[in-house]
Amino acid sequence: MTQKLAEFAAAPGGQRLTLIPVIKLFADMVDLIRGLPPKPSDIADLLLFEGITGLRRHGQFCPITNYLKAHLDIPDKVKVWTSFGSVFIRFGDTEHRFVTPLPVAQFIVRFDAGEYPELIGSSDPKAAAVAA
Repeated sequence: MTQKLAEFAAAPGGQRLTLIPVIKLFADMVDLIRGLPPKPSDIADLLLFEGITGLRRHGQFCPITNYLKAHLDIPDKVKVWTSFGSVFIRFGDTEHRFVTPLPVAQFIVRFDAGEYPELIGSSDPKAAAVAA
């Protein structure tokens, strides 16, 4: 077993979180992203319908990141963010990157440019990270 596979961190509730479940979580994120609508405006409509907002130019609180957080149980020790059309997940010193489909990347660019103002949330990260 490699050192990375043996690496662990305490997860909420005192459970152990190993790299293997983090890779599964990443796969679930990829599936969610791939399941988004095929047009940036339709992605915006879906996020609005679900009440998901975010902060412009702040990858940890992008509406796409908050969408993932709303649909998946992401432990505190796992960091997720978007940047330049990619979704990143980091656990310890291990980082994975997924290049999003073009419509998702276009949505992120447009949102950061100020399009979809109805999805711009508060500057308070807790208010921007809408659950459910």
